[in-house]
Amino acid sequence: MSDAHRSALRRRDFGFVFQFGQLVPELSCLEYVSLPVRRAGLSRRAAEVIARKWLDRLEVMDVAAKRRATCPAARASGSRWRGRSRGARVIFADQPTGALDPLNGER
Repeated sequence: MSDAHRSALRRRDFGFVFQFGQLVPELSCLEYVSLPVRRAGLSRRAAEVIARKWLDRLEVMDVAAKRRATCPAARASGSRWRGRSRGARVIFADQPTGALDPLNGER
């Protein structure tokens, strides 16, 4: 596969869930979750609709407007939201619940 095809495959079919890092502290949780969907070509509005559904599904809609740097729950679990937000078929996870508090880890 060419570089372009490999990049498209990774963007479309693979999701990555990091235990730490990969943070963009100036974004709200909603913006952070919608970012990979926007990079896949959807409009901001469409990406935020999808991101809101995932935040709601994961029972963390209350942090949607908070900045990631100010929200411990968002810092710990934001990558797992992003990993699923665009419908990736394969998720690569680096201890996805390792940095979560017990309640969010169980969820």
